[in-house]
Amino acid sequence: MGRESIMRTFWFTCILLGAPALAFSSPCDWNVMVWDTGYWYSSSCAATPPAAPVVNPAANPGTTTQPGATLAWGAVSGASSYRVQVANNASFTGPVVDTTVQGTSIGLGSALTGYGKWYWRVCAVNAYGTQGAWTSSSLTLLLSKANVKSIVFNAKQSSTGAWEMWIMDADGSNQRKILNNATDVIGRLSPNGKKVAYLQNASSASGVRPDLFVMDIDGANVKQLTNRGELSDLGEKGVNAFSWYPDSQNLIYEVGYSSTEQKIYRIAATGTGESLVFNNANDKDVNPVVNPRNNKLVYFIYDSGNWTPNREIRVYNAANASQTTLFQSNNLSDFDLNVSKDGKTLVWSEETTSLQGDFHLRVMNTDGSGARTITVPGVTKMTYPSFTSDGLRILFVADDEDIWSVNVDGSSPVQFTSNLWTAMPIWASMSSPALSHTLLLLK
Repeated sequence: MGRESIMRTFWFTCILLGAPALAFSSPCDWNVMVWDTGYWYSSSCAATPPAAPVVNPAANPGTTTQPGATLAWGAVSGASSYRVQVANNASFTGPVVDTTVQGTSIGLGSALTGYGKWYWRVCAVNAYGTQGAWTSSSLTLLLSKANVKSIVFNAKQSSTGAWEMWIMDADGSNQRKILNNATDVIGRLSPNGKKVAYLQNASSASGVRPDLFVMDIDGANVKQLTNRGELSDLGEKGVNAFSWYPDSQNLIYEVGYSSTEQKIYRIAATGTGESLVFNNANDKDVNPVVNPRNNKLVYFIYDSGNWTPNREIRVYNAANASQTTLFQSNNLSDFDLNVSKDGKTLVWSEETTSLQGDFHLRVMNTDGSGARTITVPGVTKMTYPSFTSDGLRILFVADDEDIWSVNVDGSSPVQFTSNLWTAMPIWASMSSPALSHTLLLLK
């Protein structure tokens, strides 16, 4: 009897006798070996592997503050279990999770041992132990600290170096770059942590002044918003100071028209809808910021052709086009106006003595009351002030170099950086998904 005949006979015999050890089912899964003239011959039917599971992004956290997050996927026909792997690398070397579950989800418990980017994948396994294909290895879980506060700032590592965007933890530790600015610009992060706005000359032509640009927090999708840098018959001198609206969808900025006039404009972060907000003829309206409490515009104004005399802080109410004076500076130069996140307090840099180049901080309630001076021993120049999110402390740059913070009453100054040239520090939350995504990719 030939080998094929022996195997066919064996197969039908097993079916007729109902051999319990060979209780086959669909898809077939068997392996038979027979003796034929001194040799063993083998024939088998391997089980069909199940398909790869499908993962619904909406059912998975993507970014989470919970180490015990749950991962989920769709059921696969013919699967009796699922194998899940989680690792801190895309090649899944040394996974922290490598287990089999019966259902279509798994809780990670305490498996994630650190904050950062984790990779995960899942495959289906049928009743015969045959494993199907893995899901894409691009599935990721970003684990961030809950409500961790950080300081985002611009820095360069030497006086002649390029400006880059950095971040550090709120205690000054873990300093690292977010963005390498090949264009050497100082950026301002949007309130939602998704965008960076900055000024840059659109070309190197003689006489060109800065325009306003935005890009994603990871440096992608660079977009020029304004086209005011070219000198024109109107004598435009480009965009100067700017800030974000609280909604992160719009920006407010000043445009220099001449040596005697600057105007306030607004534009969407998409580059559409540029419009004049207001201007005071033959005066300079500068350093606009938006109060998040009432969306009123706060700005400096000073008389034409003169930096210092008669500088005032005013509030502009778009609802009735009214302007209210909050403060007069007594012929001192004032810069870097900012408002607290609750909209109750203003801070700015004020020259200590006219035209001497030394600056202290001034703090005032947004109704014009409670104006006071903040100084720090040993620091002669305090610039780029901004509030922490609770409004209790102020970040600032000391002597054009390092970032410090101080209580709003002037007490408990703390130095955060050293050996860096810094600018424009702001308080940020890593609970922002976009910012968390960028920071954790740097892990």
